[in-house]
Amino acid sequence: MPLHILKGDLVSANVDAIVNAANVNLKMVEGVSRAIFHNAGDKEMTLACKNIGHCDVGNAVITPSFNIKNTKMIIHAVAPIYINGKHREPYLLKQVYLKCLQIALNNKFNSIAFPLLGGEFNWPLSECYEIAIKTICEFLKKNDLDLDVYIIMYKNLPNTISDDFHNSLTNFITSNFNMNEKESVEVNESFYKLINKFYKESGISIDELAFNANLKKSLVSKILEDEKYKPSKNVVFSLGISLKLTENKLKELLASSSYLINKANLFDLIVLYFVNHNNYDIYEINNALFSYDFSSLSI
Repeated sequence: MPLHILKGDLVSANVDAIVNAANVNLKMVEGVSRAIFHNAGDKEMTLACKNIGHCDVGNAVITPSFNIKNTKMIIHAVAPIYINGKHREPYLLKQVYLKCLQIALNNKFNSIAFPLLGGEFNWPLSECYEIAIKTICEFLKKNDLDLDVYIIMYKNLPNTISDDFHNSLTNFITSNFNMNEKESVEVNESFYKLINKFYKESGISIDELAFNANLKKSLVSKILEDEKYKPSKNVVFSLGISLKLTENKLKELLASSSYLINKANLFDLIVLYFVNHNNYDIYEINNALFSYDFSSLSI
């Protein structure tokens, strides 16, 4: 059920379905749409869309990907044009995300990549970003899916954190940055024993552990069952956030897999900021990481 927020090229995403920011006539327009049409093949995609003919605002239709070999299908999603927020725009934007996700569910896709829908239709970027994150998270949690969802943006990037939060985070980073700190942590238990210990102490379900860690449930089950599993540092961070570990317990869990928190590493300091402030919302953490050009936790 992971949701990944990335900067990059949507068309090159290696996923089951790529979402096109379409218009009601399903004709090629500038931006994401033009890139998808060109890479798929202008003639092939234009004909496929012409045969469908029309798609209402808030709805989506599906076509083959033609010459785009890294994906199976293209979902053409028609987001509302933003007028003033009083013409059902938020409702319709939410509906178009839900329609795309339902198409992915119906087709048993394992992964789907979105642009920031609405971002090219006059939307306040922070608002359409918030709608996207909330809608996708609610859908994944409700349907208990092991579906990788990506929002991939090349330009028109939203501010994912407020100015006040940015100032607070910057102060924490500058106060805690240390090039020379080499902290050793005593390891008394293996990662396998420690993660199961912390999991049992948490009292949460595997579903909650996976969702709050932004990890697939199948992976979390494997981690809890396989003594030989060697997690990446990113996965250990994600699990620690989901289990709401204190800084000392997080360090202990990291050390059990031969990792340390590096206070000369900006990524580590961002995660540590949230732990120190008892904020274990992994999606807020990922918003902060995105603003500093890092990939989401769990990748």
